[in-house]
Amino acid sequence: MAVPARMQRINNSVVPIYQHNFTEQDVRGLLAFYRTPLGQKLLKVQPVIMRESMLAGEQWGRQRVEQRIGQLKSEGKLTAQGSCPVAPAKNAPAGH
Repeated sequence: MAVPARMQRINNSVVPIYQHNFTEQDVRGLLAFYRTPLGQKLLKVQPVIMRESMLAGEQWGRQRVEQRIGQLKSEGKLTAQGSCPVAPAKNAPAGH
């Protein structure tokens, strides 16, 4: 059975990543694991775990940004509207 061209392109991109990180023996072990009930469960729940982990990381990042903005405001480095209260120097080069 021929592999469609787009799948072949994906394989050409992904296979070297696995080859770089796993030996042939590792891959055989992984395949054996994924045939077990626990391996099958992992395949089923891993997308949910990844999605929930990404959301948790996103929430953590948002909280850190809000904390930092609050800190900058309390230090007088940002106004309540979120802009810098100090005007740039007249002779400063653009972008500095």
